[in-house]
Amino acid sequence: MDSRVHRAMRIMTIMVMSVLAGCGLLPAREPPAAPPAEVVGQDVTSDQILQDLRRHGLEPVLLGDSTVAWLAAAPGAAYRLGPGWIHLHTYPDAGAAQAAAAAIPPSADTGLTDWVAAPHFFRCTRVIVLYLGDDQDVLARLAATCGPPFAHQS
Repeated sequence: MDSRVHRAMRIMTIMVMSVLAGCGLLPAREPPAAPPAEVVGQDVTSDQILQDLRRHGLEPVLLGDSTVAWLAAAPGAAYRLGPGWIHLHTYPDAGAAQAAAAAIPPSADTGLTDWVAAPHFFRCTRVIVLYLGDDQDVLARLAATCGPPFAHQS
């Protein structure tokens, strides 16, 4: 099967499942446990992540620089995304992003402060995404683009 058709089918499945879960017809669940095959190994940029969100009706609004301490080793930007927030930090290479991700506990527990909303950390090769919120459409889009979160609180 053509990879574009395969990807379109995966995206449609995620969208249908999100709608059904949002209507209460399916139990809510976390993003997929394994990254979709089409994402593995791709070098996704912050701009591509933002474009994908916009293509799916989600409108990130730039707030300014991100100041998330765990991600401060790389420049980042913060966006308002509906009732939540998204922070995108781009590292110089995949190794630097992996090292930053390894310093974040899987529970995303800082031990020092409470999050303003449930944190979900995703890594897209060189980009670490922090989504603060629980919008299933946003979580599904990020999982489709980056794979499952490597750290999160429910």
